[in-house]
Amino acid sequence: MAINKPKLINWRPAGCSDAIDGAEAFEGAAASLQNLVPSPKTAHQWVARPAATSTVTISSNNLITAGLVVGTTVYGMVSNGLGQDVPFAYSISSASVLNVAGVNSAVNTASSQTTVGDWTPPILAQVGSRIVVTHPGFSNTAISAARASSFTATGISGAINGAGGYTLAQPGDILTGVGVPSNTTVLTINAIQGQESHCAGTIGANTFTFQPATTSGSIPYPGFAVFDNSNIGIRGFITACAGSVLTWSGTNPNTFAGATLYWGGDEFVISQAFTTGTTLTPSGITATGNTWQSVGLSAPTGASYKFGWFDISGASIQYTAAITSGSPIISLTTAFGVQPGLLVSGGGLAATTTLINLSQPSLTFTGTPPNFGDTTLTIQFSASAVSNAVVNMPLSGMIITGAGIAPGTTVAAPPFVQGLSLGTGTIIVPLSIAAPGTVGLNTASYIFTGLVVGILAANATTTSATALLTFTGGTPTAPLWYAGDTAFNPLPSQPVSVAMLAGRAYFACDGNGFVYSDSGLPCQRTYPSQALVPLDGLSISALGELPLLSPITGGIVQAIIGFAGVKAMYQITGDAALGNLSLNKMNIATGTHAPLSIIGTNFGLAFISPDGLRIVDFSGKISDPIGDPGSSQQIAFPFINAQFPTRISGAATANSMRWTVNNGGTNQDWVFDISRKQWHGPHTFVYSMIQPFKEFYLCQPIGFGIGTLFTSSLIPVGASSYTENGAAITYNMTTVLLPENDEQNALRLGEASIFVGSLPANPMTITGFDERNVQIFAYSNTPSDMTAYQRMFQFDLQQIDVFTQLQVQLTGNCDSTLVLGRMMLKYQDLGYQRYIGSVPLPSAPGGGDALTGAGGPLTGGGGPLTGR
Repeated sequence: MAINKPKLINWRPAGCSDAIDGAEAFEGAAASLQNLVPSPKTAHQWVARPAATSTVTISSNNLITAGLVVGTTVYGMVSNGLGQDVPFAYSISSASVLNVAGVNSAVNTASSQTTVGDWTPPILAQVGSRIVVTHPGFSNTAISAARASSFTATGISGAINGAGGYTLAQPGDILTGVGVPSNTTVLTINAIQGQESHCAGTIGANTFTFQPATTSGSIPYPGFAVFDNSNIGIRGFITACAGSVLTWSGTNPNTFAGATLYWGGDEFVISQAFTTGTTLTPSGITATGNTWQSVGLSAPTGASYKFGWFDISGASIQYTAAITSGSPIISLTTAFGVQPGLLVSGGGLAATTTLINLSQPSLTFTGTPPNFGDTTLTIQFSASAVSNAVVNMPLSGMIITGAGIAPGTTVAAPPFVQGLSLGTGTIIVPLSIAAPGTVGLNTASYIFTGLVVGILAANATTTSATALLTFTGGTPTAPLWYAGDTAFNPLPSQPVSVAMLAGRAYFACDGNGFVYSDSGLPCQRTYPSQALVPLDGLSISALGELPLLSPITGGIVQAIIGFAGVKAMYQITGDAALGNLSLNKMNIATGTHAPLSIIGTNFGLAFISPDGLRIVDFSGKISDPIGDPGSSQQIAFPFINAQFPTRISGAATANSMRWTVNNGGTNQDWVFDISRKQWHGPHTFVYSMIQPFKEFYLCQPIGFGIGTLFTSSLIPVGASSYTENGAAITYNMTTVLLPENDEQNALRLGEASIFVGSLPANPMTITGFDERNVQIFAYSNTPSDMTAYQRMFQFDLQQIDVFTQLQVQLTGNCDSTLVLGRMMLKYQDLGYQRYIGSVPLPSAPGGGDALTGAGGPLTGGGGPLTGR
């Protein structure tokens, strides 16, 4: 209709805004761009969002709870319908679900969580050749520790008694060696001592004599420590007994007679009689010591089923190890590159035997620092006051560190004990390298690290001290799964998140801070000191990897950003190996409740804070919320209003970031276009899990397609579909309130047109609402009005009501030709203000009331005028 003195609104859609009034928003702000994406051709034009399409069903009607794309493979967790989340892998390149070996629902899967309300989401991160998974459903069931020792001893033939050198063996251990029947265990073990005062020997010989008849305490056995408390210089251990003649490990430094010598070791009782051995006689025993091995499981020392992992290393590592029939324990002198979860074969083991855990016994003693040139180290220990047993004893081959000890020094021969009494004792340790010595110290601590001891998931069927074992891992096409803990030093608590920096796995362990693995070995933690603790009492709840370069070009991670909920953020940089590892608290007290909202982007690390989207840029600066009122990137309220923020899930490609959020009870998908700096949404395709792959997204939808991966693209192409979940996708383009009407006068719309293109089969509905959200016009075009050609389309505006501000909404079905662009609105200012509802007027004067005017009471006829 023709209007007098028209005014023009030229609205060019430029992204979504939280603002209601266009006067408080950027030019072209929209309240909704639902299921519309920016046109690849023209600014300020919008086209239909392509439908998400089914890619592969992982487990029908069972929720995919976590995922991570590594290369061309998706690794993740999916419910099995039995209350457990189990691992899966899908090859995008071959379009095939891969078999994941090693899954044992009784041991290494995670209990499923509730699908509603807040949760602790599973987190996946690639670290080296493993994809590490944290999940609160892992059982945290304890993993027993293992011990193994080798010692020289002799049994009494036909009896269950024996004796030999001091050992770490404990009751319940399996014992193997010459004369020991299969499946024999240690029943009891105690330290014993003896002495004799008529010993004699010749200088330079390695033998001496004693008189069994006058021996006090135990007679000597091979393996016993032997020493004197005088100046004879006997310090060693007995290697053989022949009646009253003893052979020992050294040579006599002097000729002696009538000397008192002392000896001692462990006496034990076993579950089955020795088949061969020595015979006790009044003249002593005749025996050469045999080397026996004991293996056993100790009480748990903190290791448990805390997290899981996919192994894709392709590892094939061989080491010689000692194995014992009927025992799951193996011992190795070295295990470089071996991690828990690898398969172990050889030595009669089943090919599918898994290595559960590794430990490296470490013993600490107080000792006397050696002098220059010393070949022994003297250390002190405390013995059991009940059994007088030596419960800790350095073993041959252990590495020694401490004051006055040369680097690389090992225990050269079995140590021997002297002066054992209730409560204390002294151990003489032979050194493989003469000591350089030290000065100024009377005592020092000495650490002995020994054999690597492993626990298998099955018992060995043979016994061998030199079994050649092969440790193998999975591959990208045949991944291997297991769950457990870090080797050598377990995590202090169950982690809630994991991230990678400098090839190490950093675990968020609540109040235990940031605990990190060895470089390249995410399931190995050599030292208990491998942790960074903020010391502010806050629990770490989430981690993010801040890239150095664009994630599209495979940039290096330069820092880990840690989150203590929304109370604090931390930055970890450097590496322990370089001496520059650093933990710093960031300068803004913010964070996130949404671990799955943390995503790497082209311009930093993005996360959803309680006040909207924020970015940590490459310099470590935290941005203001991207969505502050009045900004050109103005969407924040859906995130501020989020129900169950831990359910927010997001991802980023080269040109977009998107998140699903429950906005006040409705799940919505909001997208931020990186190059245009525009928000669009809320889209109707929502998801609980999302991962980027090239320019696409792989998603687990909410509400349909449960257990199926869908591919979602924000870039329309010729093959794009616009039917989703069996129904046509519908769009909704809605303006904010227009125009900026400072006078608040009543307005009337006279002419309107919009740049549009769509298939004739998809009519459009155009609806107008006033500032009260009351509909003031509605227009539905007919199929003949629509054309696939893009043009300015005028729509009829008969019988339109007046308004103060106007909001226009365009809705319809999406198709490949849909284009929505600028809207031209001509309106007339009617020159009066539009009152909503009734406005009270002054009441009329009543009878007898005086009538007044501007100058006071009205008069007439000589007196005041009154109402009737």
